[in-house]
Amino acid sequence: MSESQKQKTIVTLLLDRSASMMQIRDTTIAGVNAWIEELRKTKDDMLFSLIQFDYFSDQEQTTKSDHAPTGAVAASAYLGGAFGNAGFAGASSYKMQLEKTYMATPIGEVKDLTRETYNPRGGTPLIDAAFTTIRAIEQSIQRRDDIKIVLAIQTDGEERDSKENTWAGLKALVAEKEASGWEILFMGVGMDAYAEAAKMGVSRSKTLAYGGDAVATRAAFASTAGKTVAFSSGAAASMAYTDAEKSAAGDTQS
Repeated sequence: MSESQKQKTIVTLLLDRSASMMQIRDTTIAGVNAWIEELRKTKDDMLFSLIQFDYFSDQEQTTKSDHAPTGAVAASAYLGGAFGNAGFAGASSYKMQLEKTYMATPIGEVKDLTRETYNPRGGTPLIDAAFTTIRAIEQSIQRRDDIKIVLAIQTDGEERDSKENTWAGLKALVAEKEASGWEILFMGVGMDAYAEAAKMGVSRSKTLAYGGDAVATRAAFASTAGKTVAFSSGAAASMAYTDAEKSAAGDTQS
């Protein structure tokens, strides 16, 4: 890549859609929208993906997105082809659902999340969802060196329902991607976020144990948006949270 060629940024939010998120559904929607709102303000060439995950055994998996990639970087294979028919259906009719709400969509075209587009249900296949998402992003950017990757993993509960992958495998994959320059964040609410993040190899500085109330949730997503913009523009080399940002988000675990 030439020095004059500006790196593009693909931002992916892996959002927990398990049933326990229902109690904080509205605050989560507001928080995600605060992040999107901040990203829209930037003039950076930024693409946004929103992947919702859950475990749901008695309904066909959802893999269709109404928001297909439209940017030049968002080749038709981005996430869609890489995910394929994500579901891991087994003898017990287990299905991990990965709903691709947005895939590598120019941030200016991303609409706010609503109650119609975010409806919590099912269980928490955290390991499988994170592993599959990372592999899909990896596949989509093969042989490209002009792309920055930001992946934020949000959840309100511990791993419960994964069948295909392990903590050890996920931790090794996270380490590999961080070594290649990816920024991977863990945002946990109502749980021991630092313990869960450590299992997948995300550092404490890039982990946020935010509060479930509206103010703390908005602060968590807004600060993550600020980190994203700074990293995308080159103003910051890392997306580590400051103590002040953690405090504003209601993080009492750090």
